[in-house]
Amino acid sequence: MALFRIFLLAAAGVSTAAAPIAQTLAPKFEVASIRLNRDQSVAPNRLRPILEPGGRVYLRNQTLREIILAAYGVNDNELVGGPDWIRSTDFDVDARGPAGVSADTARAMLRELLADRFSLAVHREQRELPIYVLTLAARDGQRGPRLRPAGAECAALTRPQGMPPPPPPPAALVESIPLFVVGAPPRCPSMFLTGHVSARAMSMDRFAQSLARIASRPVINRTGLTGEFDVDLLYTPDLTAAPGDAAAPVLTTAAQEQLGLKLEPQRGPVDVVVIDRVMMPTEN
Repeated sequence: MALFRIFLLAAAGVSTAAAPIAQTLAPKFEVASIRLNRDQSVAPNRLRPILEPGGRVYLRNQTLREIILAAYGVNDNELVGGPDWIRSTDFDVDARGPAGVSADTARAMLRELLADRFSLAVHREQRELPIYVLTLAARDGQRGPRLRPAGAECAALTRPQGMPPPPPPPAALVESIPLFVVGAPPRCPSMFLTGHVSARAMSMDRFAQSLARIASRPVINRTGLTGEFDVDLLYTPDLTAAPGDAAAPVLTTAAQEQLGLKLEPQRGPVDVVVIDRVMMPTEN
């Protein structure tokens, strides 16, 4: 289910065996509208790509880079290249596919739309890049106080002090599937804010993927932990800060002290999507 279940989410190496990504056999949307988003408000309404019941794919106020990440199911650090405007120009997309279309097929249709309307061409290759390896910090396998096995019922999220609960989402969002989440949607809500994480019923593989977005590099799960966990993490978003510079510790320190998890910097092979060509579309 649903965007409600994730209502908030927030070095080049030597390439090997570049593999072009074919678009020719992908299904297409029946009709699609792409428009520049000109919302100049201080807090613009943003909606990451979702698949609504009935086959509608919709997104609002998203950069092309964010759309490509959802279409190809990769993290930000796994997308390489492209001009500056793909990070700064926002778009709205409203596309219609057949009823009952799956999330994987919707992503394939979105990739075809990007190739058609943005002239997007990409290929996959493997590069040696900085990564983090996520392991248990304690030799006896002891977890930290803020990493707990999840229960059968979804536990309440921990919000930053003074932050009110969000309003109930529209019914269409509750029934929608987020396309920026690869695999089955989590069964419980999660909140990823700058400096604050409150996640529920999350596997360590999925948590590692979420940490990759925070750490701006791939995170490989080698904790050996199985099952689902509730996670609460408070850290300073300044990755260059030294310990003691802020009320909250840096991410690596916070993960070890609060979760009992160690983020060890290494280098390793990473599969990336490389942008070969992209052009600004004509509005319709």
